[in-house]
Amino acid sequence: MNKRYLLSLLIILAFAGCDKTAEPQEPEDDTVSFYGGFVQDQASTKVTYKEVENSFKLAWVKGDKVGVYSTCQSNYAYKADNNAPMTSFSYDKRSERIKWLSDTEPQSFYAYYPYSENAGADPHKVQISVPSVQSQTYATSIDHLAELDFMWTATENIIKSENGKFALTFHHAFSILELEFTTDVRMVLDALIFRCKSNPDAPVAFENGTIDLSTGEIDLTDAEKSSQIRIDCNFATSWPSPTNIKMIINPDLGGETMELVAVIGGTETVIAEKVVPQQGLPAGKVITVKTDFDVPDDVAVQVKDLSELATANTYIVNKSNEYYSFDATVKGNGFIPSELSAIDNGSRIEPKSVLVLWYNTVQDSDRWKDECPILLSSLILYRNRIFFDTPKTFIPGNVVIAAFAEEGITYDNIKAEGGLITNATLLWSWNIWATEGYDPETSNFKAGEWTIMDRNLGAAAGYEDLIAGNKYHAASTVGNLYEWGRKDPFPHFHEYSTTVAGQYNSLYTTPTYTPVIALQRNGVKGNLDKQLFYPQDYKRFHYSPETVFGKDYTNEQILPWAAEHPYIFLGNTGDPYTYTYNWNRIDEAGKMLWGDNTANDDIPSVKTYNDPCPPGWKVWSEETLYAIDEAGKGKVTSNRWGAEICGSYFPFNGNGYSKAFSTGWVVPVQAKNEIGVFTSSYDTYSGTWGVSYYWQTETNNPEEGCPMNFIKASNGGSAGTSNARNVRCVKEN
Repeated sequence: MNKRYLLSLLIILAFAGCDKTAEPQEPEDDTVSFYGGFVQDQASTKVTYKEVENSFKLAWVKGDKVGVYSTCQSNYAYKADNNAPMTSFSYDKRSERIKWLSDTEPQSFYAYYPYSENAGADPHKVQISVPSVQSQTYATSIDHLAELDFMWTATENIIKSENGKFALTFHHAFSILELEFTTDVRMVLDALIFRCKSNPDAPVAFENGTIDLSTGEIDLTDAEKSSQIRIDCNFATSWPSPTNIKMIINPDLGGETMELVAVIGGTETVIAEKVVPQQGLPAGKVITVKTDFDVPDDVAVQVKDLSELATANTYIVNKSNEYYSFDATVKGNGFIPSELSAIDNGSRIEPKSVLVLWYNTVQDSDRWKDECPILLSSLILYRNRIFFDTPKTFIPGNVVIAAFAEEGITYDNIKAEGGLITNATLLWSWNIWATEGYDPETSNFKAGEWTIMDRNLGAAAGYEDLIAGNKYHAASTVGNLYEWGRKDPFPHFHEYSTTVAGQYNSLYTTPTYTPVIALQRNGVKGNLDKQLFYPQDYKRFHYSPETVFGKDYTNEQILPWAAEHPYIFLGNTGDPYTYTYNWNRIDEAGKMLWGDNTANDDIPSVKTYNDPCPPGWKVWSEETLYAIDEAGKGKVTSNRWGAEICGSYFPFNGNGYSKAFSTGWVVPVQAKNEIGVFTSSYDTYSGTWGVSYYWQTETNNPEEGCPMNFIKASNGGSAGTSNARNVRCVKEN
C-alpha cells in the first residue's frame, strides 16, 4: 500500500490569558494570531485540501473555526482571518478570549478543528466521530475530506513569552483511505464500502467517541461503533484515467482483515482484500489501494457522440449527469472553400492538450454565480476525442473548450503577456452550448421554406423559462455575440438595466470565468475574480488587427490569428462617420467565412468550417429574414425587453460595438429599441454578403404591443465585421 503524508499545519497563536479578577474592561489586542500567505480560489468554512504530486497540503479557509481550551477557559471559538496554510485567527466572541494567567505561571493550551459547540468543557474528553456514511460528489473530488477531518494539538506548561506568542502543531486523528480504481470503460459507481471481514465489532466508524487533546488518544468506551464505512458516489468512473475515491477512516484497526466492496447497479462486488498491520494504520496519512476492474457490459456507461452526424464549432448538451464526446481533429465542419484554401493550412488538427478557456451560466441577481456547465475535472483528450461530463444538477450556459498543439498544457503553466497566450499554440476551439432539455429539431418555427431555431445561438434560457421582472435572468435569452465571419462566441451583456449595457458598468459581459490562471483578471467590482472580460483590463481582450500586424495587414495574416485567439475581440475603429469597422479584409476570401447562401434552388447552400452553428444547422441568410418578416410582423412583449416575431421571442440586443465592446439600446428608453442580427456570407444569387439587419420599434420608449419595423442596415463591408451581433441558426438544406 502506498502511503502519502498529510502535511501538518504550524500555527502561531498569541494568547492573552485568564482574567482572575473578572475586570469588565479588557484591552482590544488580546487576540489569537496565525501567519501565512496562501490564497484559495474560493472561500467557504472548511479546511481546504490540495493534492500536489505525492502529498496533500492543507490550508485554512477564511471563517474556519477552531476550539481552544486553557486553564480557565473552555472550548472558545477562534476564526481564521485569511485563506492560507497559516493565517491569523481572531476570537469569535470578545467575552470568550484566552488570556494568560500571569507572566510567570506555567499554563497549558489545547486546540482542535473543526469547532463544535457540543465538544464539552474537558479538553481530555472532546467529542469526536467518524461517520459510517460518507459522500463524494465526483471522481476526483477531495472537498468532502475537509468536512470530516479532525485535528488536535497541545502545548503544556509553558511560560508567557515577551510577545505572548507561541507555536502549536496540529496532528490528524484519522487516516484517509484512497482507492485508485482503473476500469476498462466507464461505469456508474453507486458506492464504495470499506468493511471489516474478520471482526463484526471492529470500530471502522463510530459516533460519540472522545479524544484526549493532550495525547491524541481516542476513547470508544461509550461510542456507537460500525464495522464498515460506505461512501456514496453515484458518479461515473473517470475512464481512461483512474478514479480516485477517498474516505476518512479510524486508524485503529490493527491485525484486522478488511475488504473493499464496489456497489454497481445495486450489486456488491469485492474488489480488494487487505490485512491491516498489527500496529494499525498511521494517523495523518493516506493509504492507497490500487486495483483494476473489468466493467460488465450491462453497467457500462454509454457515451453520447456529439459529432456522430457531423462535426461543428458548437455542440448542444441538454442533459445532466451525462457523458459526452466529440471528434477533436476537425476544424468546424471541415469544409474550407476554395477561396480560403490558400489561407488555411487544412481542416485537420492534431491536438495534444485540451482545457476549458471560459464558461458562464445564467445569473439571477448581482450575487454572481461561478458555475461551470461541465465538470472541469472530467475534461480529457483521449485518442483524438474530447470527453466530458455534465454535473448531476444541470447548469445552463456556455463553455469554450480549447485544443493545444503541445502536450502537458495545464491551467497553471500557461503564460500570457498583454492577455495573449505566449507559451502554447491554440489550434482550435469549440463552444459547448448547455441548455436543459432543448432540442432544436422540435423547438423551432417555420418561415417560408426555412426551419429556424426558436432562440439565439448560445441562449442559456428560452422565453418560456424567464423569471418575471428579473433583469438579470432575462439577459440569458440574448445568447452569444459574434463578430461577422468568426466562429468564436463572446458573452452577452449582464442585465437589462441601462441603455448601453457594459459601456458604463463594472462588467462588459455577463460574468465569464476562466480557469486559466494567466488569463484571470481579479479584483473586479463585486468580488468578481477569475474574469476573462472586464473594463479595467479592456485592452487585454480587445485588439485591432492593425495593432497586431500593421496598417497593411492581410487575410493571410489575420484569419489564422483570429482562430488562434478566440478569446480576443478584434475591434477596429475605422472611420466613425462611415462605420467601416472591419477585422478582416473584404476580398473574395473574406466574404466566404460563413459560407455561400443563395436564393437559387438550383445552387445548394454551403456551410463552411467557420460557421458557428451546431451540426445540421447553419447561419441564416438574407432570404430567411425576409421570409420571417413576411410570415408575421413583430410586436413588443409584455416584459418590454424583447419582441415576438413570427411567433418566436427575440430579445432586444442592440449592437456589440467594435470600439467599446458594449451593447446599445437594450431597455425601453427615449429612443427606438433594436434587435440586431447578422446573416450568412456571400450570396451568389443576389451578390450580397454579410448583410446586417435589425428590427426596430416604431416609437420611442416602446410599450407592450408596439409594432416592429424590419430594416436592412447595409452589407458587412460598410456596417463593420468588427461589430458583434446575435446569430440564429437555420436547418441545413
